Amino acid sequence: MPILFKLSSLLTMPFWALMILFPHWRWTARILKSPYVIAPAALLYAALVLPLLGTILPAVTNPSLPGIAALLSSPAGATIAWVHFLAFDLFVGRWIYLDSRERAANPYLMAPILFLTIMLGPLGLLLYLAVRAARSIRTPSAMNRPLVFTGCIMLLTLAATLVAMLVDHRFITGVPAWIKPAKFALSITIYCFTISWLLTFLPNRPRLKALIANVTCVSLIVEMAVIAIQAARGTTSHFNVSTPIDALLWGAMGSFIILAFIAALLLAILLIRQSLPNRAFALSLRMGVVISLVGMALAFLMTKPTPRQIDSMQQGQAAQNIGAHTVGTTDGGPGLPFLGWSTVGGDLRIPHFVGLHALQVLPFLGWLLTRRKGLGEPRSVRLVWITGCAYLGFVLILLCQALQGQPLMHPGAGILIAAISLAAAAAIAVGVVLLSGPRQTSSATNNRIAMTAI
Repeated sequence: MPILFKLSSLLTMPFWALMILFPHWRWTARILKSPYVIAPAALLYAALVLPLLGTILPAVTNPSLPGIAALLSSPAGATIAWVHFLAFDLFVGRWIYLDSRERAANPYLMAPILFLTIMLGPLGLLLYLAVRAARSIRTPSAMNRPLVFTGCIMLLTLAATLVAMLVDHRFITGVPAWIKPAKFALSITIYCFTISWLLTFLPNRPRLKALIANVTCVSLIVEMAVIAIQAARGTTSHFNVSTPIDALLWGAMGSFIILAFIAALLLAILLIRQSLPNRAFALSLRMGVVISLVGMALAFLMTKPTPRQIDSMQQGQAAQNIGAHTVGTTDGGPGLPFLGWSTVGGDLRIPHFVGLHALQVLPFLGWLLTRRKGLGEPRSVRLVWITGCAYLGFVLILLCQALQGQPLMHPGAGILIAAISLAAAAAIAVGVVLLSGPRQTSSATNNRIAMTAI
């Protein structure tokens, strides 16, 4: 079974190599157009599953965590699961490759997406769907080249960090060393493509658009470089002033983060002043940018020295860190998987994260509302207002929870009541708007009365 496990990857890796390394080769397209490229892995899966069907079928028809864990803990179960991943990841990757060719997507952009699909299939698919949706909204020629280029660089960086996690097993503050660079590479990728898309709504501001794009790109590249360098050195990047080089890197990163914030503030001002045809969609863009600025600003709260750090410095001890993510505990304690958010204290990264991603959530809502023709523009505008205000309220509730030292999954009574009240008020307001029906103008009403009289 161990030999079979190692050799099974050979059934799919040649096809991945063709899609990633030789996307323009005519034989690549000819081979991948056949759905039977998945057949070898599928046949191996069938050969492994059928003899053990009596054991596997009860576990999957009535799944439970202990049952699935027991099934996967055996060499046979792990091999079957691995071949299952190989077959379906190739199926998804083949679709991504063929669909991207039909849409004339840049193969240099698709290579890291396909690589991410090999490593973490659903994430690769989600990223491709996001890129696909963005391309359908605006043509590639309208996208800002520096931001798109930076986003592609970050995709490659993400792929590199995933490889680094496989070969570098060091831990920093209790988590794998390359988890943080991977998270930031993914976040910066999404941010770059989002800002590039938002700039397309400013057609008459070429110089300011270039300024926003260039400042954003340089700032984020510096931030990512510092995080990666510190991970390679085996130490923390944020708040680290333990040595002169650490303090220098943290100071440089902080300075460029401020520049990125100023660029986002300028973008918000321009979008607020820009005239856009659809009021609901325009409002969603503006509220998304403004709330994301609030989320970005919350990061500055993390740079304040904690009471423990202040006490140490007052006692004449050299500061190792100035600032922290967590409240009521120390950084590096128990946290949620991958995200790392503290499970024993408050964590300021949570409202920062949720607020920052209003930049994607609210414009997406506005876009969805424009697709619903029956709503009408006035109701769509009211729905955006309600959702945007509720979103901002949720960010502020998360901030209060973090400042009170409460973990995300264990809120206090006051926070829980506030969250439930906000959700209920937002749901009632949305229900009232949806049930109200579109308003009629007085002239339309008079015309209807006149027609009835005739």
